Amino acid sequence: MSMLSRSSADHLKRLAPLGQVLHIGAGFGIQVPAYLAAGARRITLVEPEPECRPHLAALAVAHEEVDLVTAAAVASPAQARGMLNRYSYGALNSLKPGKGLEALFPGLARREQQEVDLRDVTELASGLENGPNVLIVEACGMALDLIRALHENDLLERFQLVQVQETRTGLYEDGAPLSEVQAYLAAQGFDLDPQLGGEDPEFPVLSVRANETLTGQVSKRRYLVKEQALADLSAEFAAYRESAEEEKAALTLRLDESDKAREAAVSKAREDLTREIEELRDSHTRQAEENDKARNDLEAEKAQLQQEIERLKTKDRQTREELSRTHGQISLIRDMLLQGQGL
Repeated sequence: MSMLSRSSADHLKRLAPLGQVLHIGAGFGIQVPAYLAAGARRITLVEPEPECRPHLAALAVAHEEVDLVTAAAVASPAQARGMLNRYSYGALNSLKPGKGLEALFPGLARREQQEVDLRDVTELASGLENGPNVLIVEACGMALDLIRALHENDLLERFQLVQVQETRTGLYEDGAPLSEVQAYLAAQGFDLDPQLGGEDPEFPVLSVRANETLTGQVSKRRYLVKEQALADLSAEFAAYRESAEEEKAALTLRLDESDKAREAAVSKAREDLTREIEELRDSHTRQAEENDKARNDLEAEKAQLQQEIERLKTKDRQTREELSRTHGQISLIRDMLLQGQGL
């Protein structure tokens, strides 16, 4: 889908020489001659469709001003690749699913989704040189998301001319119609250019030019808002820092008190342990003394018992000797008696 007619090409020439042209959804690049004729120093063509790559690559080889980005432009991509919803009419392809397209285009058929690379639109618009710079957006259902991302990153104000082709009624899920895009651009200080309107009533073309007075006021308001936000943030940070310092002081005090309490507890525990050790040592000493006394008493008692045993042994021996003598005397008397009887 090409938004540039002969009148729009003439309009670009009136802005010549152009600075940078960022064309999101460049298709087959049929607008490149118009950009070159307007003296563009740099042309960035962004197009995810594989069918368009050979044509765009040839343009990039033929013209040193042309840079090719084979990806889909998005606002703050969460991942490096996404799914492109494709239709038999390629100009309707979008990262967002369509709604009601079949009713508007009889015979339209859905094709398989195509996985494509994603690029952050703010990266694509970074490094802009002095203008006039031109932004062209042909990304069905995506225009407002991309333009808002550029504005929120202070990049939209670097474009002097913005042209957008978008659905009139919103034919894509979560996609804003062109009227919302126009209102958003007007709020950022862009004036509607009555010379351009497009030829397709369902996909009209919006062309706006930066009103330096209005964009300056918007930039100033945005700057003041940022300054106020920064001041508020600084005040909030100062309050947070003061609160943090107070909390730190209170925490330090609690830690000191805790350290003192811990030291006191450790000291008391050490004293209790020392006292317990001394008591155990004294108890051990007393027990050792008692054991020594008991051992000595046992040794003395043992010695007495041994003496008694020796005495008893001696007495037993004496008794045995006495009994032996007595037996001898008895035997002698008996023998004598026997001899006397014989006489």
